[in-house]
Amino acid sequence: MLILDTNVAIDIERFYFGEVRPSADLRELLLAFPNRGRFEHTVDINYGWAVAEATWSRPKRTVDVLRYRRMTHALGTVLDWSPDEVRRAFEARVPPADRDRAWPRKVPLPRIADIPSPEAAISVNYGVLLKTLHVASSYKGLRGKAAERALGEVVDWTRDTLGVFDTYGVQVAVDLLCGDAQRKGAAQRLLKHSGPATAARLRERASNAAWDLLFTRLCDGYTFGLLPMERSATANVVTRNVDLPYLRSIVETLAVFDLGRRSEKAPMSKMTASLASHVDPAAVRGIIEGGLDSVASLARFRRDPEEIARQADAAIADLERALDAAC
Repeated sequence: MLILDTNVAIDIERFYFGEVRPSADLRELLLAFPNRGRFEHTVDINYGWAVAEATWSRPKRTVDVLRYRRMTHALGTVLDWSPDEVRRAFEARVPPADRDRAWPRKVPLPRIADIPSPEAAISVNYGVLLKTLHVASSYKGLRGKAAERALGEVVDWTRDTLGVFDTYGVQVAVDLLCGDAQRKGAAQRLLKHSGPATAARLRERASNAAWDLLFTRLCDGYTFGLLPMERSATANVVTRNVDLPYLRSIVETLAVFDLGRRSEKAPMSKMTASLASHVDPAAVRGIIEGGLDSVASLARFRRDPEEIARQADAAIADLERALDAAC
């Protein structure tokens, strides 16, 4: 399975409507994984999450229906092309949309009620990253014991208040707060963190980075069969985003546990560490192991999903209010 990252999906959309010049890289991608016959692709290509990121607004809790229609039509059309259709489209002097008899009159607007909200999928990632940015912005200096205390705040809040231990999110916190120069730099680029910022800007940065974590988690989810109602399949993300290789390198899935209900499964992951010289490795390890206790982790996974969601939503709302008051 291929999962299109948002930047690649937007490249396809803009090519379809003639807003960018045809790209050799995009042509190569479409020819490498074409539609061999009607609805029989060489691989499954998932672009739904990319469309969700591009069209959904977290502050407004709504979707841009016009953009949603435009993107889904462009992607659905282009990814359904045969190799010959791909070649003709890239050789043509006019954009594909100008030759599309269906667009726009025969492409109906979807109802907002029919478009699933992605909020539940990214809320935990968003919460951990927002807490990390909040803590990082609250300390004047993050060295030695101060860095360890900051990390402890993030881990304790994630485990006890948010109620879900997000391995990827916590690993980013480790890298930002206690990592060596390379890891800290990678986490700063992911979070666009360079110092104090307004509450709105911190929320925006956390939301954008949360989508990167989601695309990384989706690879694990499909590959290890962790997604309810989805069959397992080896998955990779097609992206131009330099942050995703960093995220793929920092966490390794070691095992998958069957939760014994509705075929749900939970991963057991291994975090990596490349720490700054000014922090105590034993102290950092103790902080992380306190959050990763396997028995407690399984107990959290076995909680009612709706109860977990309510707790996480309340924790994030409280954190956002605290940010608004502080900034």
